[in-house]
Parts: sequence; structure tokens; C-alpha cells
Amino acid sequence: MLICAADTFRAAASDQLAIWAERTGVPLIQQKQGTDPAAVLFDSMKAAKARGSDVLIVDTAGRLHNKANLMAELEKMKRVAGREVEGAPHETLLVVDAVTGQNGLEQARQFLKVAGVTGIVLTKLDGTAKGGIAVAIAKELGLPIRYAGIGEKVNFSLSSLLNLLKLKRQTEATSDQVSSTRSVGMSLAQRFNAGIR
Repeated sequence: MLICAADTFRAAASDQLAIWAERTGVPLIQQKQGTDPAAVLFDSMKAAKARGSDVLIVDTAGRLHNKANLMAELEKMKRVAGREVEGAPHETLLVVDAVTGQNGLEQARQFLKVAGVTGIVLTKLDGTAKGGIAVAIAKELGLPIRYAGIGEKVNFSLSSLLNLLKLKRQTEATSDQVSSTRSVGMSLAQRFNAGIR
């Protein structure tokens, strides 16, 4: 497994990701601030192939759905991934903050169009927010809630995450129905959050 730090514009983004990569023991591929994110992705994909990594997690910058240049950049990254690895990206997760309001639904619609979002990660459930917008997105757009964040502690093992990703991939490869993919996604998230290995 490798992590790609493709958020090259936000100050300290790579530094924050480097801390989490170190805590989890996952190698990080990064470049200097201001580098083209698609170039970082390209280099990360080459590194993943060279190292025999079967999973590459790409952290892209948070984007405003109404900024055409940022959305075009996201499309470019998707094209680069698809050109380098057949069928990539294999999973595209939209991270939704639990305090996000109704604007989150329109954001999700736009990201679904541009990036082909396949699931939702709901964050900041450790506060008072209930994350209702994620339920609305899941219901209206048919996107499963894959993971839920409940704080900033590392409460999983790398082998557990790899096993869940492999199980998901195997299940999807043998499934003909979208509904069973959704139920697998929920059971994976439930197993992951429960700490089942």
C-alpha cells in the first residue's frame, strides 16, 4: 500500500498527511507544494507499480464544486489514473464533513459527474453533528457510506484495512448486482469500525 499526497496547494497538507502515513506505517509519495497534482499521481502510480503495491490511496485537495478549473484538474487526475492502470480509479470516495448542510447534496452531484464517486466517507462524527446530509446523498444518488470517522485516533491495523479492501474487491468481482455491492460496502464499514480483522 502507498499513499499519494496530491493535495499540493493547501499549506501543510503534505505535512499533515506525512504524520498520518508515519502513524500507520504506510509509505507516502509527495512532492513540493505547488506541483501539478496529476504529476504527483503519475509518479505515485509508477512507484506503486515498481514496489508491487496493490493499493494506492490518493489524497486530493478539497475542491469547490463550482470552481471549473479545480474540477477540470480532478478530471485530469482521473484520466491519468485510467491511462496508467486499466479501470482506475477503482474506488473514488467523497469525504463529507458531518456538519455539511444541504449544499453537500449539490456538491455530491457535481463530484459524481466529474469524478465518478463510488462511495462516501463521513467525517467528524465525534462532535454534535449527526451527518444527515450523508444519508440524503446516499439515498438520492445511490452511494453507500463506506466509512465513518469518529475522531483522530488510529484505531485500525494496516493488515485489517488491506484485508477489507481485498474482501471488497473479491466480492465485487463475483457480484452481478449493484445492491449486493452496496450491502458489502456497509458491512465492510461496520466491520472496519468494529475493529474486526
